[in-house]
Amino acid sequence: MMQVIVFFEHKMRELPALRRLRDELVRRGHAVNIYSIAFEWYDAYRRAKKNGIDVLLVPWCYRSEQFWRFSPFYEVNSNVKMINLHHEQITPKLTECVLMPRDEAACMYPYHFCWTEHFKQGLIDSGVSKERAFVVGNLRLESVCANEAARQELAEAYELDPSKKWILYAESRRIDDISISKIRYDFHELANVTVAECDRYFNRWKESLSKTISQIKALPDDFFASYEFIYRPHPGSTIDFDIGQHPKIISERPISDWLKCVDFFCTWQSTSAFEAEMYGLPVVFHESVPIPAEERMPGVSDYFSIEDIGAINDKVLESCMRKENVAPIFEKYIGRYSELTAASYADAIEAIASVDESLPIVPYSKYWIGKMIVSEAIIKAMKMLGLIRKLHWPHTASMMYEDIPFGDDKCKDLH
Repeated sequence: MMQVIVFFEHKMRELPALRRLRDELVRRGHAVNIYSIAFEWYDAYRRAKKNGIDVLLVPWCYRSEQFWRFSPFYEVNSNVKMINLHHEQITPKLTECVLMPRDEAACMYPYHFCWTEHFKQGLIDSGVSKERAFVVGNLRLESVCANEAARQELAEAYELDPSKKWILYAESRRIDDISISKIRYDFHELANVTVAECDRYFNRWKESLSKTISQIKALPDDFFASYEFIYRPHPGSTIDFDIGQHPKIISERPISDWLKCVDFFCTWQSTSAFEAEMYGLPVVFHESVPIPAEERMPGVSDYFSIEDIGAINDKVLESCMRKENVAPIFEKYIGRYSELTAASYADAIEAIASVDESLPIVPYSKYWIGKMIVSEAIIKAMKMLGLIRKLHWPHTASMMYEDIPFGDDKCKDLH
């Protein structure tokens, strides 16, 4: 029996897939516990010290400076196998190296799970040996099956008219100060993007989002006689703006729940466009301001394009449907759904765990363990007291408020 610890970052994005993987591993006789990497690191470390650890699944690992989160597990078991699940595998050319391992430790310590051969090749080009990169499919994809009962449930829960056509706008921009500060660091420090390039990038985000909001608010009343407009914020973002009386801002439920029920998908640059196409939805790329080639999300800008949301109508929906004789865009970037994907992941994990390999510990400061103990205790107390959103502090907890597991009944089954 293997002792497996799994870290997640975003609940909506990752937990449905991780639960499927957990269930498959448990069915095979292994012990699996899932923790938040941002808020439950010390709880996971304590469990590893108590029960041992054979496999550590992580949402990301790109450089040796991040190993203070992982090296303590190698102290518990020098033969532990770390697997980078790479929950983000698509990014514009300007920042593509942000999602790639940047040094020897990040290349050679973890094994790497890839959705497609396209991403595997990118890892190999970045220095990962082909023996440590596994194409296992995309566990986050779900069965493509429209569900009228689910649509009726969503209609009742969010006051949507099931007789109208539903438009889902999936947001990919975050313009709050905390998010921009973090992303600016990633771009400047990790992707070698200059300060001037960062400023132009974020100014384009702000300008485009401002236009998007104005266009949504300008939609006439008769538009809503035929359509429901559902605006889905980027996970972890703070919405401090109004989009008008008729559109609805809804962040709840995994996006797959919505893709099974909506009629039309629109986005600035969200990679959920690939899943929408997989579900057979008309997909529109909303380029409210021109995007330079190096900032375009690969594949997303290949969909039918509009500049103004007001241009959406039934004729546009028909125009942006993929033709049967045209190869799908999504397959290159996210792969295809398979009911065997969880088994594929489990097979790879068992094979990796059986490798006899003991690696030296990447040096780290014990200071970080103490910091995580104190930080997680403070965040847990403040969440229970309802103070995080009032004070907008601690910054990480404020930015990732929806991903805090404390007090969330939906997270009680994780460990």
